[in-house]
Amino acid sequence: PIFNMNEERLKTITLKFIKNTKFELSKSFGNANITQLKKKREQCGTTIYVETLAKNYVFISKNDILTKAVTLIHELGHARVCDIKKTSTRSKYFNEVYPKFLELVFSDYLIANGLEKHGHNVKVRLLNEIKYHISEIVKYDKNGQSFFAAYNYNVIKDNILACYLYMKYKENSNYILNKLDEFIDGLGKKNEEE
Repeated sequence: PIFNMNEERLKTITLKFIKNTKFELSKSFGNANITQLKKKREQCGTTIYVETLAKNYVFISKNDILTKAVTLIHELGHARVCDIKKTSTRSKYFNEVYPKFLELVFSDYLIANGLEKHGHNVKVRLLNEIKYHISEIVKYDKNGQSFFAAYNYNVIKDNILACYLYMKYKENSNYILNKLDEFIDGLGKKNEEE
């Protein structure tokens, strides 16, 4: 139901990307319960994984079609992490790196398939997100409340790591794809140093 999009080409390319065996998102796509929320929310999407249910639930709330497609790719990235992580420990560190990396790779996929504007918009959105969180840090610093900026630093760090992973992928995709599972398994460590 989430793919009731009026732009058939974007729908086709998004599904093609999901089925691309390189990123193994189709298993998560097949296993996830994907729901379009009726009520508009600020947040684009959420992945909820409840271990006892052994199911992923992806909730998507935005209505514009590009955001919906990118959010689906992003949330399936989280779902894949839940599917393959060997450790049951949950970590708040680096959780957004793999999904953001997928967004960047998806943007190239859109460009390669004739949707240049959409592809570039994905990259611009990520850069705007970094810019926004830097401005939030500056605002907190001016107000003497820099302890509130921890979340903003975390978002910037995750986005920059995703960009770095993406650049390394562009240099040598096979090497990065072979290392992705190791990276994802590392997300279960107890602290940032681990």
